[in-house]
Parts: sequence; C-alpha cells; structure tokens
Amino acid sequence: MTAGIGFHLRCDYNLLMAESSEKSPTRNRPQHNGRVHGVVVAIYRAEDRKWLMIRRSENVAAPLSVCFPGGAREHGETHEQTAHREMQEELGLTVHLLQQVWHHEVDDRPLTLFGYLAILDPAQQMITPDPYEIAEPLWLTTEEALAQPDAIPNSAYFIEKLTIALPKHGF
Repeated sequence: MTAGIGFHLRCDYNLLMAESSEKSPTRNRPQHNGRVHGVVVAIYRAEDRKWLMIRRSENVAAPLSVCFPGGAREHGETHEQTAHREMQEELGLTVHLLQQVWHHEVDDRPLTLFGYLAILDPAQQMITPDPYEIAEPLWLTTEEALAQPDAIPNSAYFIEKLTIALPKHGF
C-alpha cells in the first residue's frame, strides 16, 4: 500500500453498531468478558483482484453504507462458524476462510471485531443476497473500495491488513 492512500485508523464500525441499536444484530448478545463479538469477512476474487463488499439495506444499522459482510457471533459459535453462517445467511455463499487478519476492540462500547480473509468455494459462484440486510453486493478493486464515498471509514484499515496478508496465500 502506498502512503498516499490515506487510511482512516479510527473504528467507525462503532457507527455501524450505534446508529440504530434497535436494528443492531448485536443487541443483547454479550459474549465472553461481557463483549459482543462481531465477524467481518473479506472475500477476495483473485482473477480480477476484487473484494466482495455490500451496500447495507435501509432495514439495518448504518443504512446504505458500504462495508464488508459479517455479523454477530451467536452463543456457542466459534468466530469461524460465525463467518460461515453469516456468509450463508447474508449472501447464500460458501467460503473458505484463509486467515484472521484483523482484530479490534471498540473503545466506547462492548464490541470486539474479528476480520477474515476468505475466498469463494470454487463450486459457489451465485450470490443470493438477503434483501432485508443487503441492498446490493459490490465487487470492488482495492482502489475502488478505498474511494467508495459510502464506505464505513474503518474499512480502509481492514483493507490494509488484508492486502498485507494476500502474498502469504499466493495472491
């Protein structure tokens, strides 16, 4: 990554969870240490070097924002199980998780986020978004993702961690 890209280091997933606590999927889901655990998954498509991001629907917190898909961990799930469940529920996709690349504890609320690099299962190419949660899926290059005006600003920091991890997986 070049210095000119200008990563935002503050966590605006706070915004995602705070804008509408009534709509928030993490409401009333304490995990260990009294913190809600959320999982964010970045699916990478190597042939055109694009990331799968989503435009959130009007029905959820941070409506119409662009971010990576994910959601809250249910009691008894591992973070990996949560990632697989959320990708199936939100997008109808089966993914292969390659690596956890990001971890963030939100300062002003009991929320801990875990970010994963993933690829699609080769047999799984059809995206079937849940219209209640997702307005549209977006395949974006790194540059397009960083320039996306509706992106949750913390996505840039996650993308930085993702691009560092790509060479470890042959990309």
